[in-house]
Amino acid sequence: MQVALSQFMTSQRINMPQLFIGAAVAIFPVLMVFIFLQRYLVQGVERSGID
Repeated sequence: MQVALSQFMTSQRINMPQLFIGAAVAIFPVLMVFIFLQRYLVQGVERSGID
């Protein structure tokens, strides 16, 4: 994904709107997995005793 995002940057300019849209699209699946599995993540940390 980083390679695809780096194509929005050249030595002359950075295409910020497309770069931000690409970053949002890249983050979205990870964010959805975190939101749906947050309960189990917290339970795992709770059971392991890590502060």
